[in-house]
Amino acid sequence: MGIRKQVCQFCSLFGLLFSINTFASVDIYSQIASDTSWQVRHAVSSPTGHSVKLKVDVLAEEQVRWFQIIPDTSQYYKNANHPWEKNPYKWAGFGKVNYHKKRLNQFDNLAEIEVSGTWLNKNNVFESPYYHANVGSFWFQVEVIGKDGRRRKSMGLENNDHRGLNKQVLRVSFTQGEGYLGVLSSFFNVPAIFGSVPYQSQHYLGLTAQMY
Repeated sequence: MGIRKQVCQFCSLFGLLFSINTFASVDIYSQIASDTSWQVRHAVSSPTGHSVKLKVDVLAEEQVRWFQIIPDTSQYYKNANHPWEKNPYKWAGFGKVNYHKKRLNQFDNLAEIEVSGTWLNKNNVFESPYYHANVGSFWFQVEVIGKDGRRRKSMGLENNDHRGLNKQVLRVSFTQGEGYLGVLSSFFNVPAIFGSVPYQSQHYLGLTAQMY
């Protein structure tokens, strides 16, 4: 009887853990003008002025909270010593980028939103002279709150590591122009990090200042 009780307790615990893991995260769907259906992807790129829509699947009576994750581009960061410092170019460790998670109150309880420079323009929370609202990259997170209070979240600041923002945080990039220059324009709003590593530049986490 004792063994049977232990087995039941184990099964209950396993069921709880499975439930937590199953409902701990949620996907953000995105759609641009050229898409014929909604897509789950970590990054989406579109020319400036074109529509980019985001959506999350919710159940009846669930609440929705959208957030913009904004890096502080008003300051410069470093992974290596600057040329004018002692031991120039020596590795100094990954610089920690400051971020702000801004709740987009105007989209509360909306399952679908459209990313627009009109409201992005109001979100320069660090008053950075390098913040652009109509071109460059922007990061988003969504939280879904169930009737029982349990939260499901897409990837966000809590998933950061020593290299910076998790590469799976949804990034929306607006480009200006075509070809190489168009790609370069998508790097506006990416933090300037002296001595950034390829992983950071490839995933829009940081660029060596000279690349601006």
